[in-house]
Amino acid sequence: MDWQPIETAPKSTTPVAGGNLVDGYYILGYCPEEGASPASCMTVVWWEPYAHHNRGAWKSDGDYEVHPTHWMPLPEPPT
Repeated sequence: MDWQPIETAPKSTTPVAGGNLVDGYYILGYCPEEGASPASCMTVVWWEPYAHHNRGAWKSDGDYEVHPTHWMPLPEPPT
């Protein structure tokens, strides 16, 4: 699969109304940063629906907020 615009990415959802349980969905995100090599801008990301007073935000390792522009599915893990 080729890189897709981040607007088309699947997002984590809330399975229980009003609860804090999140059904996580992890993807490979392309998060460009000025001066960084393109390869270093790829990271696993997920949507946190409760971030920013329930407006949501993309997060990555260390629970850092990121701003991906594109995404693709993660590969299957090794068996």
